[in-house]
Amino acid sequence: MSWLRRIFFSVSVIMATPLVHAAALEGLFEIEIPIQNQGSDERSRAIRTGFYELVLRLTGTRDAANSPSAAALTAKAAEYVVQYRYRTLPPITLNPTSPQGTAIPPDNLSTEPKQVLWILFDGETVSQALYKNHLPFWGRIRPNLVVWLVMEDLDHRRQLVDASLPSPIVDAAVTRARLRGIPLIFPTLDQQDQATLTTTDAWNKLNTPILKASARYQAEGILLGRITADNSGRWNARWTLLINNAELDWEHAQEPAVIGAEAIDHLADNLGRQLAQASADNTPTSAVIVVNEVKSLEHYLKTLRYLESLEPVARARVIQLDGQKATYHLELRGTTEAVARTIGASNVLIVEHAPNAAIDPAASKNTVLNYRLVP
Repeated sequence: MSWLRRIFFSVSVIMATPLVHAAALEGLFEIEIPIQNQGSDERSRAIRTGFYELVLRLTGTRDAANSPSAAALTAKAAEYVVQYRYRTLPPITLNPTSPQGTAIPPDNLSTEPKQVLWILFDGETVSQALYKNHLPFWGRIRPNLVVWLVMEDLDHRRQLVDASLPSPIVDAAVTRARLRGIPLIFPTLDQQDQATLTTTDAWNKLNTPILKASARYQAEGILLGRITADNSGRWNARWTLLINNAELDWEHAQEPAVIGAEAIDHLADNLGRQLAQASADNTPTSAVIVVNEVKSLEHYLKTLRYLESLEPVARARVIQLDGQKATYHLELRGTTEAVARTIGASNVLIVEHAPNAAIDPAASKNTVLNYRLVP
């Protein structure tokens, strides 16, 4: 029995086959908010704060999260809560001991355990509320970014930053990336990295060695930061985002603990504008997608599950199988442009400009997208 025929005997397998790709964000609708106590007023405040952070993560941009429509939803935040619980954080580890053996706490840092409120919001209800209010929605499919940082001190000495070592810039970037839902990958800076990308290459923004060094991390994008200290205690940062064959450059000057967070906010806003999509009206749209290199039942299932996981896609079904080519009909929540942008943010399908031959006539009225499955 060929794999094409076996498809029709294996529908139940689809639900059991895991979808594996690097850009599927976990815990999308979960938020943790620091709290002072477990009183009802403090819990209500934390839920509203958490919902605002969730809207910021889902809409993709600060402008959308601060809009009147988003504010109206935030005012009803408690209605979207599925579950919550309190969690006590462990005491903060102090700095290494002094020569006299006394622990030295960082300035203005309490060693008392902290409490947070963990909140799980109803993903489907929140998603529909955003669509209903014509707010953009950015789901689980998000580009992984490999991050290269080069620091230059006051003596003009430069080095690639090892993210495993304490760094206020890295800490702030990681914290903000978790809030905004941006998956970051920090290089190991082992011998392979050092042989492929030198500090000078990164500082001079030489794309060829940067792309070569990044390839091992299988990321969909690259964030390059070149950060210089000045005599005022501020740091000047120049950032470059390389993604989807496009380049975005920006720069700013901030204190070390602010630079990392501001960089993530800037790139998240830009990615959100590209990848989050809003429903302009309630009229359903559809598209046809042709995928080549579908060579087995496993490939077919992988492609179908992937298409069904895309936030702009309400439903996906196969309408034609021809050799190593599978044609799917997509019912959309938004536009075909949103689907194309979402697919472009991952490494599962690669766009192809193939002729739309031998497509079911019933599908020919729809926009047709052509892709190749990545093995």
